[in-house]
Amino acid sequence: MSEDTIYERIARLETEVKKIRADLDIIMKFHKNKLVKLQVKRVKDGKI
Repeated sequence: MSEDTIYERIARLETEVKKIRADLDIIMKFHKNKLVKLQVKRVKDGKI
């Protein structure tokens, strides 16, 4: 491991956290859209 300062390590971790949050947002939007489509289908089929 190189001789990084704590500030450099924190900056890299913050960058990684931002990437993970962005990926999580995409996954959450996908599942939310999927759920909405399922609910619309159930309404059309008269199951709700």
